[in-house]
Amino acid sequence: DRRCTFCIIPAIRGKQRSRTVASLVAEAQNLSDQGAVELNLISQDTTWYGKDLPEPAALPDLLRALNDVRGIQWIRPLYNHPVRFTDELMHTIADLEHVCNYIDMPLQHISDHMLTAMNRETTQKETRALLDRIRTSIPQVTLRTTFIVGFPGETDQDFETLYNFVADIRFDRLGIFMYSQEEHTPAAGYLDQ
Repeated sequence: DRRCTFCIIPAIRGKQRSRTVASLVAEAQNLSDQGAVELNLISQDTTWYGKDLPEPAALPDLLRALNDVRGIQWIRPLYNHPVRFTDELMHTIADLEHVCNYIDMPLQHISDHMLTAMNRETTQKETRALLDRIRTSIPQVTLRTTFIVGFPGETDQDFETLYNFVADIRFDRLGIFMYSQEEHTPAAGYLDQ
């Protein structure tokens, strides 16, 4: 349901479709019975999990249930959007034995100008405050992120802001990607302007 201006995934996949906690726990137990010891939870925006279910759930609910699956040693929720990364989620990750203290949060940029152009629904100030709370709440956290450079309209100042942010925050894992135009996205039209 997230509509970042550079991403075609919502147009291809359609609206979010969460599976129930019970169905995911059953699948996790089946995988564990076959020898799996690690679960990676992957979606376009994992932090939005469960909002579309008839009986709404949230990612902390799912993590608590998966934490009890016999045989699973490590659980990693990937692609956590910063806007929906709640304090409850932070504390859940910190408190559960089998959920890794590993936060994968694709920030994409940090310049407010670029965050607006990308429709990321956050600001540099909010993102910095969130990262500070994560580092305070989750002992020995590993922070991973990705950024896009060369996005249409990015100025030297936007890039410098990103460069300084990366130097300041010192992520544990970092991927930087050159903007790649996706047909039928709002950002594809930016190049024509």
